Amino acid sequence: MNDDDDVTWLLASLKTSFYQPEEIQIGMWFINSLYPGTDREFVEIWELTELPDEDQDSFFAKNGFPINVMIVFENENPDELDDVIAYPEDLGFIFNPDIELLEKLNIKHINTIIQDYEGDVFILINKSEYYYDGTILPELASDQLMILCYPFENDDGDDEEELIVE
Repeated sequence: MNDDDDVTWLLASLKTSFYQPEEIQIGMWFINSLYPGTDREFVEIWELTELPDEDQDSFFAKNGFPINVMIVFENENPDELDDVIAYPEDLGFIFNPDIELLEKLNIKHINTIIQDYEGDVFILINKSEYYYDGTILPELASDQLMILCYPFENDDGDDEEELIVE
């Protein structure tokens, strides 16, 4: 990673989008709405761990199509598409500030972002580029994957915070 002074956290949103695959595969992610219409309603993403016994069309009719997750900046105008910052293949790690380590991003982290933070997530970006001309240049881990963090409030109450990396 860059020098500590060159990175900052920027608030973005995690969104899901459905896609129609050629064939069903182990590892695909799906989304369930649990307890719909109640005050306990929430969504949960789950991973297909084994191929279903039923045919693909029946499975999709019952479970919906698989999803991808992406990081976006939401446009204020609902008629405009959100600005996509990262696609699934770009996402790699979540920073755990309690132990100051990067953890491999997994479905549990994605569910926490959706359920506990309503899709809000911080992305690590290059601060110099962003403050200079508004360019959002994600700071990547050594394997060229994006670093996320659960939202937190800094001392100023802003939606961004500097990362302290040793």
